[in-house]
Amino acid sequence: MKTQFDILDKLYPVINVTAIKNTIDGRVYRHKKPRDSQLRNIVLATLPISGDNNTDLQNGTVMINSFAKNDPKTGIPDEAHLKATVAAIITVIEAYNASAGYFRMRVISENIFPDDLDDTMAYDSIRVLYWTQR
Repeated sequence: MKTQFDILDKLYPVINVTAIKNTIDGRVYRHKKPRDSQLRNIVLATLPISGDNNTDLQNGTVMINSFAKNDPKTGIPDEAHLKATVAAIITVIEAYNASAGYFRMRVISENIFPDDLDDTMAYDSIRVLYWTQR
């Protein structure tokens, strides 16, 4: 069975590429971002992973969260930066799938949320369903 670490080992090099990094001023992190960072970071995190032993395939969901500082006057999320990052992430995932072997992904949802730990920030959360061989 693959673990969350195995899945992030597959996903991290797909997302940590120039096309995406050019849309942020921070970094791509696994699991969580630094506590007080107000940079435009990306965080990769897994939801629970299936453990069905009756199949050669394993699936689960990964969240790709893109953070951006809100407008200081209005408190509104920085949609321009979030939109650029989301577009880059989706483009990279689609290109990866065109040449992927046993690790495949599909974007299943996307939405903007306030950052509960920092009210000056928001993040766009892309949920990605993946399939991989055991």
